[in-house]
Order: sequence, then structure tokens, then C-alpha cells
Amino acid sequence: LIFFLDKLFILFYYIKVLINKYFIQYFLLLNNNYNMSKKYILTNKASFVDGAVVYQIQATRDVSNDVKKGDLGGYVESEANLSHDNHSWIYDHAKVYGNAKVHENGIVCGGAMVYGNAKISEWARVSDNVKISGSVEITGNAKISQFAEISGTAKISGYTEISGNAKIN
Repeated sequence: LIFFLDKLFILFYYIKVLINKYFIQYFLLLNNNYNMSKKYILTNKASFVDGAVVYQIQATRDVSNDVKKGDLGGYVESEANLSHDNHSWIYDHAKVYGNAKVHENGIVCGGAMVYGNAKISEWARVSDNVKISGSVEITGNAKISQFAEISGTAKISGYTEISGNAKIN
């Protein structure tokens, strides 16, 4: 009986070792797939804007025809500011912070600043030295450029173009 229990104990020990080994391999595989699905990482290069610390992003995979793996982008306060899905991107010295979000195929570039609860989505493009703040939503194929400032509560959509020194509150 003791011989049998000893062999049974050894058998259970090896089963436990195998389960742990394959569980760890499966977990690592899942973790690597998760990391591969991220389209960017936050780098150590930080900047301050309006009391917020923003970090430069770097593509971890090809995002679009002009954003390739390893390319540096603009700045975000956290990963909540830029979706890992689709082709949305923040270029150059553009900054997105606070509760602002760029998702779907939205583009922010050219030193633009998007903050507050603003949302840039679909195929919208915010460029140059534009400032978008408050609860502004820019969607569709809207293009906001040059030195325009949009704040408060507004929804800009469709094929709207706003440029120059336009100010919308």
C-alpha cells in the first residue's frame, strides 16, 4: 500500500508540473498576442502641457501607409487618449490629453492640441495649431486647420471645413 501511494504521489507531482508548464506557456502566448495587438507604446520622452504630463507615442506595428512600425508620433497623457484600433493616429508635436479621445480613423497632427472631453473620430482631421477643448465632437470627414479654436459643446461632422483664425464657443 505504501509503495502504491508513493507512486501515486509521484504521478500527481508530474501532472502538476506539466499543468503548470503548459499554463505558463499558454499565458505567455496570450500576453504576447495582446501586446502585438497594441499599435503604439508610450515612450519615456515626456512633456508638460496645462499641468498634464504627456508622453510621446511610438508605433509597434504598421498603422497606415505613412505610419510604420517604430515611427514616433505625437503626445498623449495616457493610452485612453488614442485607440489601438483602426488607423487613428497622433502625429508630429500634436498633443491629446485629459479625457480627450482619438479613435476610429481620426487624425491629429501639426501641433494641434485636443483636450477636455473632446472626441475626434471617423475620418476627421485636426491639424496645424488648432485647439479643441470642452465636449467637442469632430466626426465624419470634418477638417479643422490653421489656428482655429473650438470649445464648449459642439458637434462638427460631415464634410465641414473650419480654418483660419475661426473661434467657435
